[in-house]
Amino acid sequence: MALWKEREKRTESGLEISTLVNINQLARNHYYLSSIVDMVEFLVVNNLPLRGSTDAFDSLTEGGSGLFLSLFEYTLRKDPEIRSVVQTIPRNATYTSHDIQNDVIANMSSLVTEEIVREVADSWYRIKVDGTRDPTGVENISIIVRFVKDNYQVTERLLSMTTAEKGDAQTLTNTINDNRRYETEVRMEAVGLIKEVSETSFKFIAHMVYKILQLLDAPNKLMQSEDMDLLSAVKLVTCASECLAKLRCESDFLELWEKADDNEMPKPSKRKRTINKGLQEYLLEESIGQAHGDLGNEEELRRLYYSTLDAVLAEISERFGERNSKLVEALSVFDPQNDSTFLEAQLVQRMLNLTNSEVVHSECAVARQFLRKELSGSISSGEKMTVKQILQRHHATLEAMPTVLAAMKCALTFGASTAMCENSFSTLKNVFTDNRRSMLHQRKAHLVQLAFERDLTRKFRHEWKDSILRRFNDSKHRRLQLF
Repeated sequence: MALWKEREKRTESGLEISTLVNINQLARNHYYLSSIVDMVEFLVVNNLPLRGSTDAFDSLTEGGSGLFLSLFEYTLRKDPEIRSVVQTIPRNATYTSHDIQNDVIANMSSLVTEEIVREVADSWYRIKVDGTRDPTGVENISIIVRFVKDNYQVTERLLSMTTAEKGDAQTLTNTINDNRRYETEVRMEAVGLIKEVSETSFKFIAHMVYKILQLLDAPNKLMQSEDMDLLSAVKLVTCASECLAKLRCESDFLELWEKADDNEMPKPSKRKRTINKGLQEYLLEESIGQAHGDLGNEEELRRLYYSTLDAVLAEISERFGERNSKLVEALSVFDPQNDSTFLEAQLVQRMLNLTNSEVVHSECAVARQFLRKELSGSISSGEKMTVKQILQRHHATLEAMPTVLAAMKCALTFGASTAMCENSFSTLKNVFTDNRRSMLHQRKAHLVQLAFERDLTRKFRHEWKDSILRRFNDSKHRRLQLF
């Protein structure tokens, strides 16, 4: 009777012997897979390869087993609990195969992507795309999302890495052949350039290009920053364009001409000309194939100088001209230097049209008056205030004027560079090494995202551990029960 009552009591409380045994096994399985996730996270964050030439649980002590299995073997030696679990689980449920690795990596990448989506939330965002061809000939496309977080910090995240072309054998063959022909042509051209380097025309063009690139260097460097908004970038480019326009004068041309025509380097001797024996009995009345201009001539170099500056200025005007860009005109509304248009309600509406919302004229008027007073000292001293700086300093006050705040946040999402895309290509290079060419694109894309967004990937150590285990457990029928 006492045993019967004890059994009823255990049944009512859910503490039956079978349940207790099952809970203990679940905890052991949970700890085991949790350790596997930790190994994957460590290797992924540090851009280390997981697999080796021998990808088998029975070959842990052999060479070429890969870092994942080597790390697993090390963990077995150091962690008696993991060693105990391995001794009791079925041999076909060790969860060390490359298929299981792919499942864990895919679920981790999925959770990272979902977190990025949650970070963006209701914020407006901009998609930035850039591409690079990897050593296999496949065009890898990096997709970056840029947005403003709730704390008014500009953030850029790698949303995904995809491909644009197939890496078939014919394409790879053509690419290799084209590259070989190109390298041969470059070597032949270089030999000719060495002979021409002492020419006046060469030195003049070198000095001219150097002077132009010097003026464009500052905006080029600043535009590579992810914090640089489009309005500030256009203003920098405009300043550089004004400096280039000042070069278009005779004094600057003559300065470059004097540097090039210094006659310090000896000119190479020209090939001796001889008369063609087949033409000795003929009278030549005019030359054939005469060049249109001699680049060693001062007048010809003057024409080249002015035409080059005109071409550069025209290209800058086409790409960055404030008058030719409705978007830049809308962004200029948030520049406190533009006293006549600063926060003009009708112009602010152009930006809010992107969000399908209406501007409140009274909010613009109050915000304009408030910011003019707050920024008067900075403007008078010549300090360049950006939209980001205005939001960081005065967002608490601007929260009382939601339409103005929304318009500024929308303007801040327009970045000026694809630097983040280029950074993701560096991670791609680290992940897609010579020994990992057989990797499928899906695995490669997941590894690049996890390595690039390492601050999110590290959350799998603690904060996201339960989520990844549940996602892994629910994605397929698993032999080891976790929950």
